[in-house]
Amino acid sequence: MAFVFCGTCGHLQSVAVAGRQARRPEFHTIYPALRASEYRARRDRIYTPKLEWIVRSLRAAGVSPARLRRLRWMEIGAGGGYFLSALARFGARDIAGFDGDAALVAMANDALGANRVVHEPEPSLSLALQRHAADIYVAFFVLEHVDDAHAVFAQWRRLPRGTIVVFSVPVFGFSVLLDGVFERNYARQLDGIVHTQLYTDDSIRYAMKVAGLRTVAEWIFGQDVDDLNRFLLQNLASRYPRPLLESVSRRLSGIHDDLQHVLDRSRLADQRHVIGIRR
Repeated sequence: MAFVFCGTCGHLQSVAVAGRQARRPEFHTIYPALRASEYRARRDRIYTPKLEWIVRSLRAAGVSPARLRRLRWMEIGAGGGYFLSALARFGARDIAGFDGDAALVAMANDALGANRVVHEPEPSLSLALQRHAADIYVAFFVLEHVDDAHAVFAQWRRLPRGTIVVFSVPVFGFSVLLDGVFERNYARQLDGIVHTQLYTDDSIRYAMKVAGLRTVAEWIFGQDVDDLNRFLLQNLASRYPRPLLESVSRRLSGIHDDLQHVLDRSRLADQRHVIGIRR
């Protein structure tokens, strides 16, 4: 799919912007309901580390854990409620979220045992934000799905000073290069429909200025080597005998973390987590 590259801020946006009546991705088909033990495992493996990073980073910026527990939290694109569940374990009481997928909202509230997440049918996130007041907003891998990204950051500029915004986005990194080379394989980043936005370090800095946010923390890591291994093994599957393919797979797995750490340290990883405070 074609993307437009902005010469001002370095951002990439899909040319194929869907209309307001277009059918949106049904994320409940990607994140199915889990058994209670599986739900807790996913929360503890993926979302609790995010919360621990937020708490650790904001404590270094002068915001104590005790204060964080008193703040009004709002998760944008709350999905199945995993992060809100982690927040509840942390001791935060004023927690809520919204999501455009009604099935995920029902799943989240069932798992949380309370109506913490509301269904938000408004397709414009910038408009939806106006209906959900909070002291701290979190949006994990949401902003790449919206059509009005600039308007979202402009809306955050209207927040009271001291409001905290935490978000994560995919960026133009190593895995995007792989998407461009292995054209016959499924593109995780450059699909152009599910991911309508692709950020860069430059466009994140630009967006933070638009939002009036001071960056207080950044967390860089990625899944690029997962993609590298996937593309290599899928393309070699028809060329290598199975024993050789399995041997290569084991050797690639053995160096997975070392390769990813190199990409992370060199800022070529495909993801960024950012914490900003409204100036």
